[in-house]
Amino acid sequence: GGEVERVHAGHLDEAARAGDPYAVALWNEIAPLLGMVLANAVTLVNPSRVVLGGGVWEGAPELRRITVEHFNALVNAPSGEGVVLVDTVLGDTAGVLGAAALIHEGVRT
Repeated sequence: GGEVERVHAGHLDEAARAGDPYAVALWNEIAPLLGMVLANAVTLVNPSRVVLGGGVWEGAPELRRITVEHFNALVNAPSGEGVVLVDTVLGDTAGVLGAAALIHEGVRT
């Protein structure tokens, strides 16, 4: 059905790609903020790689595209020159696998 609880980022992303005014406006509001956060983090920490993932990131290619455009426009040039944005390969299992690795190594939380 059309219950609000069942709506996810992929639905909004699909609507934005189809030109829905609400979805386009929402992505145009959110993407610059995400791009700025990523640009600030990269400028501050100067990593060589940023791994991005999660349900919203993976399920919303239009949001991702706009966010990366804003990131590229905002990141400090020397920091941005050496950084690569990559997608996760583990998807939603990353947290479980990380916890299992910690337990395997004997780290207790």
